[in-house]
Amino acid sequence: MRIFFICLAWSVAAFADDWPMGGRSQSRNPVSPEKNGPIDWQFPVDGKPAKNIRWSAKVGNRGIGGPIVANGLVWVGTNNDAELDPKITDDRGVLACFRESDGKFLYQYSTPRLKSDQNLADWSGNGLSCTPIAEGHTLWFMTSRREVVCLDTEPLSKGTGPAKELWKYDLVKEQKVFPNSPMIPSHHTLGSFAIHKHLLFVQTGNGINDGHTKVVSPDAPCLVCFDKSMGKVVWKDNSPGKDGMGGHHASPLIIETKDGAQVIHGQGDGWVRSFEAATGKLIWKFDLNRKGAKWTWGEQGRQILVAPPVYADGRVYFGVGKNPEASGGAGRLFCIDPSKKGDVSPELDDGNEKGKPNPASAVIWEFTNDGDKKSEMHETTSSVAVEGGLVIALDRQGYIHCLDTKTGKRLWSHDAKASIYGEPLIVDGKVYVASEGGELTTFELSRAKKVIAKHEFDSIIVAPPVFANGTLFVLTETTLRAIGAKK
Repeated sequence: MRIFFICLAWSVAAFADDWPMGGRSQSRNPVSPEKNGPIDWQFPVDGKPAKNIRWSAKVGNRGIGGPIVANGLVWVGTNNDAELDPKITDDRGVLACFRESDGKFLYQYSTPRLKSDQNLADWSGNGLSCTPIAEGHTLWFMTSRREVVCLDTEPLSKGTGPAKELWKYDLVKEQKVFPNSPMIPSHHTLGSFAIHKHLLFVQTGNGINDGHTKVVSPDAPCLVCFDKSMGKVVWKDNSPGKDGMGGHHASPLIIETKDGAQVIHGQGDGWVRSFEAATGKLIWKFDLNRKGAKWTWGEQGRQILVAPPVYADGRVYFGVGKNPEASGGAGRLFCIDPSKKGDVSPELDDGNEKGKPNPASAVIWEFTNDGDKKSEMHETTSSVAVEGGLVIALDRQGYIHCLDTKTGKRLWSHDAKASIYGEPLIVDGKVYVASEGGELTTFELSRAKKVIAKHEFDSIIVAPPVFANGTLFVLTETTLRAIGAKK
């Protein structure tokens, strides 16, 4: 491990509208309460001056983790191509920190690659895909080596010194996790942790061999609950065991119900499970797949949950998918009631590997297609955004869907003509969607499609845009940009 810090003092204001975790809040619903999301900006090109670009910062060539914004700091996951610390020139996964006000690089936490026989995940040149989570001046994240790290970031915010490592837990060493992810990881390869009171919930990414035929470490957990202040394991779950062929990368979701707090996790056997947050006791489980579906490598077969579920107005939303290298086929988007218990899948097995309706199903509605094959729901690596009676859902084929929250009826779709990895962003009646083609499209949040603006960036965009403290932050593979009228 190597850290790097630049000390520059500045005054720290109150940041009431930070974006401190993946999805912004515990609900994972990427909706900002702020106003005035920008739609009018311009990069300096063809002799034209920049307009409403507050700052730009180079991050490497695999910027895919985050961004998050907390306490005057912006954090992103990347690689070491930019050599932000000139003393470190070898290949590493990097968590980089920039000053929110002007984009000044302040600090990095970098780790060397895992040995190739320890994993199928920490590929040469890859960026750190974890989205950190911040609470107060404490920040938690996962390195590309599957180490859970807790940092005290107050010295950085105050400009008095580097962040301090409070604790670190090695999932490979301590829990025998076998890291696995696609060779070209997406924004969600390492996911984002969840917090409830004194507990930290961590997805492990335990995975399969390079032949995609078996789980290498079937006794390793897929979800671990830590005491967030000490890094001590409170409970862990390995419900899928040897059936966890899809990996366990999905970020957990915490919800509060009348019966207490639940942690909801999409697991690598194609089931979503809900546990009592305090104890790990199973509350309900939901099979994402039709009965009889088998594991295959490619666009057919069993599917998993890659992106975090989203909680809004008492409902939980999630769409099925696979790792990016194997996804792209037909998908399903579910809206469910999380208050039920037991097996709440759409179907039950009839004993002949065929499904029969489940009378205890939690499904409120499901969207696949409505007869228009060009606008059907494909597999997704994105979570949804819910606001104003509308659901914005994205898929890996590049379609953007707007659905009615009550019925799941498709109101409109839009073809971005490029794959989409990250979440949509909703700010003040506007929807922002970034595509792998490097285009950021802004729509009106309405029941009829209206494109407000399109902006081309100079590199692929895998991470989702976020909006914090009056500024739109867009992370491409090479550059972090802060966009908005000059303050």
